[in-house]
Amino acid sequence: MELLECAAYLRAHDNYLLVTHQRPDGDTLGSASALCHALRRLGKTAHLYKNPEITEMFVPFVSPYYVPEGFVPETCVSVDVAENKLLALGFEGKISLKLDHHVPRGEQPENAVIWTHSAACGELVLALIDALVGGPDKTEADLLYIAVSTDTGCFCYANTNSATFRAAARLCDAGADLPLLNKIFFRTKSPARLALEGMVCSSLRSYRDHAINIAVITLDMLRRAGVTEDDCSDLASLAGQVRGNRVAITVRELSVAPPRSKVSLRPVRRRRTQNGVRVRAGSPAGRNGGRGAPRRGGSMGVNGILLLDKDEGWTSQDCVSKLRGILGERRIGHAGTLDPLATGLLVVLVGRATRAAAFAEAETKEYVAAFRPGIVTDTQDITGNLLRSSDVLPSEEDVRAALPRFTGEIEQIPPMYSAIKINGRKLYDIARRGGEVERDARRITIHSIDYLGQENGDHMLRIRCSKGTYIRTLCHDIGAALGCGGVMSALRRTEVGAYRVSDAHTMDALCALPREAAQRLLLPVDSLWPDAARCTVDARSERLARCGNPFRLCAPDGVYRIYAASGEFLLLAQVTDGTAVTIKSFFEVS
Repeated sequence: MELLECAAYLRAHDNYLLVTHQRPDGDTLGSASALCHALRRLGKTAHLYKNPEITEMFVPFVSPYYVPEGFVPETCVSVDVAENKLLALGFEGKISLKLDHHVPRGEQPENAVIWTHSAACGELVLALIDALVGGPDKTEADLLYIAVSTDTGCFCYANTNSATFRAAARLCDAGADLPLLNKIFFRTKSPARLALEGMVCSSLRSYRDHAINIAVITLDMLRRAGVTEDDCSDLASLAGQVRGNRVAITVRELSVAPPRSKVSLRPVRRRRTQNGVRVRAGSPAGRNGGRGAPRRGGSMGVNGILLLDKDEGWTSQDCVSKLRGILGERRIGHAGTLDPLATGLLVVLVGRATRAAAFAEAETKEYVAAFRPGIVTDTQDITGNLLRSSDVLPSEEDVRAALPRFTGEIEQIPPMYSAIKINGRKLYDIARRGGEVERDARRITIHSIDYLGQENGDHMLRIRCSKGTYIRTLCHDIGAALGCGGVMSALRRTEVGAYRVSDAHTMDALCALPREAAQRLLLPVDSLWPDAARCTVDARSERLARCGNPFRLCAPDGVYRIYAASGEFLLLAQVTDGTAVTIKSFFEVS
């Protein structure tokens, strides 16, 4: 979800509950409270979930937003929460919208805005408040300054960048009380905290001439110092303050029974030169000859569609992970999953092209499948456990005669070994535990099934079908209709919409190319809609479009590809009665 889409989403709902993460810090609390305040300014009902782990230092700033007893939210928004298992203790609702700056982990909600290039979630919320109410007031500025400053160690951590300082300047201009906030959070310490620091420093062990420093914080230290949780903030930075430090490791004991500890590892990002250019040691240009993993956030201007000819044995996610290193871009997804058994065309979406995933998945697909009669397995393909078999096999004429009943709009019951969720659980997770649940039939469309002949006893079928079709289930159902059972023994995807496997590239070929050469193989994202007319708009219409507003377009009703005068592809739009409304935008949001 883009920022402007998120703003529109928030305007469309009324009752909000903002949820923070466990062991909440200044970023999650400040960002959530600032957004809560902005939503109230917008006339919405918004409250902050009362995280039981909020420490006293933050209470004066966040308590005005605590949720009252009996409040039933329409929309729950998580702020600065990397994955659901880190949501505040006691929260049991469903997250409808996620705002975060961490690399996503685990299951994600349908609606999410994730700025991995930002040092703090507060930067994202600041931009969102700009879109919602035109900018922060003093209260929001104070809260967002707490968010940004605490997550960057008062702008000392390695995650701090120029955008962080620009955000801080905005907040200062909006009235943030920097002297007071800096004094509260950075310039004063309790006697208990000072006593604890002495114990931690005494535990410090240094190796390799102080390059590696390890500190241990035990529960006994905390007890003897008499500290509160507020006093324990940023303890992990102590080991890194040793002159000459390159790696700081802090181990904090959390509980004895069961034994639990938290380990913090903080390497120092050093800079070096390569070909006369200063680069980060951890950047793509700074390791493996430019073949390293993408930089944080993947913001490298690599955008487009890659056609991959997937090999057997690879999962679709395996391919995505490998391509992130090849292309130097973290934002990579795919349209239409291929099982490890399957080969052929995988449409890979790179950079801003990931916004087009729903469109690519909706395209008509073509497969060549091998149907093997006389076998039934639990997975409906040749890799599963044998359930039953039959020695009576159909003839070619029998198979040909059965195919027409499976063309057109039909109902298909999804297999147990699939990623479909029922009651929040994926079917394959249930199946792997030996369970089975009732599944509703789904309407799909089989446009055509062509019989291609026999190979090694398998009947080869060319199938053109809609989104959501399970070819192995189709083979299973054909076998059931023939009375002998059947499985899919091989599968190759040959077409997705206008894309053909003959134009795709193998993983081996991509691995052999330099990064720049691999990037040049990307197709433009607008190639997804070859049948949509192209329209170039003037500067005024472009400004309106970039702000998410409708604009006038003298064109017949229909779907259009909209371009700036510079030739940049801006968006896909629906034109009705001379007014264009954005379906999906593809320009970079600054």
